[in-house]
Amino acid sequence: MVKKIWSISYAREDFDVALRLYNELKNAGLTAWLDKYKMLPGQNWGYEIQDALEHSRYIIPLFSSTSVLPLCVQ
Repeated sequence: MVKKIWSISYAREDFDVALRLYNELKNAGLTAWLDKYKMLPGQNWGYEIQDALEHSRYIIPLFSSTSVLPLCVQ
């Protein structure tokens, strides 16, 4: 199994920022995991994301008002 070095966790509304970060990591020669580019149609979404998080050396959570605000109002 190829070790995923960096996993990026983000809210769908923040995809552009996540994609920019993903490309920067790749351009720096690092192995990054971003669901839109690493998952194939028909794969189990929940399993694949959990697997990526468990097998990554680093996880980069992207926090924004979009991703945090729902947590504050619950």
